[in-house]
Amino acid sequence: MRQKVKQGLAVIAWLGIAGLAAVVSLSPGFSQEKGKPPETREERVANGSRAYRVYCAGCHGAGARGDGPMADLLKVRPADLTRLRAGNGGTFPADRVAADIDGRAVVRGHGPSQMPVWGWSFKDRGLASDQEQEVQERIHDLVQFLESIQAK
Repeated sequence: MRQKVKQGLAVIAWLGIAGLAAVVSLSPGFSQEKGKPPETREERVANGSRAYRVYCAGCHGAGARGDGPMADLLKVRPADLTRLRAGNGGTFPADRVAADIDGRAVVRGHGPSQMPVWGWSFKDRGLASDQEQEVQERIHDLVQFLESIQAK
């Protein structure tokens, strides 16, 4: 029981640190000019790579193979994100990946997911503006990055 509490606290601490790092290190998925989406795929992949390191690598690992430092503390092992295309008949499932990252529309009939709902987490708190475009841009950047690292 005590070990489970320690593991739970470690997960909460990790997510808190990741969230703080994200606030400090990332814009809301846009390039240097606030409000301007990236213009090239390379910019999107670079933005997605930065977001991945902050939000995803703790569980999925630096190489995206499901072996991050938090992976052993989770009930379900994180997915190997380099095999998404292979697991989908050779086609990268961009829409499904985006929906999984967003997490707001996923119906969880069999209990909660251990993956955070990033669609809510990507919003800057305290802003009165509708931030949906920025959230979708950040998710799109992550999807572009994940597509770029698929195993050959």
